[in-house]
Amino acid sequence: DEVRVGAAMHDQSSAPFAGLSVLVAEDNLLNRKLLRDQLHLLGASVIEAGNGNEALAVLSEQAVHAVLTDVDMPVMNGFDLLREIRRRGPEVPVYAVSASARPKDVTEGLASGFTGYLTKPVSLATLASVLDAVATRAEPLHTDEGAAPVPLTDDDLPELPSVAEEYAEAFLAQTMVDLDEFKAI
Repeated sequence: DEVRVGAAMHDQSSAPFAGLSVLVAEDNLLNRKLLRDQLHLLGASVIEAGNGNEALAVLSEQAVHAVLTDVDMPVMNGFDLLREIRRRGPEVPVYAVSASARPKDVTEGLASGFTGYLTKPVSLATLASVLDAVATRAEPLHTDEGAAPVPLTDDDLPELPSVAEEYAEAFLAQTMVDLDEFKAI
C-alpha cells in the first residue's frame, strides 16, 4: 500500500483545513504526489486520479469539496473533465492546474468556467488560499469535522519537510514513462 507521506508528517486533526476533501486529477505521478502531500500538510483529505475518466469515476461514488485538475492529461483532459462535471451538475469548485502561465492560457481556463487557474509548481500558500476559499463556501459532506474558514498568514503554514526518497523514486518512474513516450514518437 502506498505511503501517505504528507499525512504521516502532519497531524491532520490540528490542521487548518481538516474535514475538506479534495480530488486531484493529474497524470504526472510526481506532480500528483506533491499536490497530495501539500494538501495533506494543510489538513485536507485527498483522493487521487490519473486522468479525467478516473476522476469522474470517483465523483460518481462520492462527493468532494473541490477538484484540482491538470489541464493537459491523456484519456480526458482538464477542460473535458470540467465540462462533464458541470453537465452532471455537482456544484463543486474545479481549479485548473497547469504548467503554462501564459496570459492566453490563464484567460482561456477562466473563460471555460474553472473556479481558478493555478500555475505549477503550486505553492503551499496558494493551496492554503484555495482551501480557504473552498472552506468558506463548503457545505459539510457527511463528516464529523467542520470545514470552517481559517484566515492564514505565512507564519501559520507548516514547514515543508526535506525532500523524501519517495519523490526521487516518483521522479525516476515518471521520467521512465516520459522516455518511453519519447522513444515511441
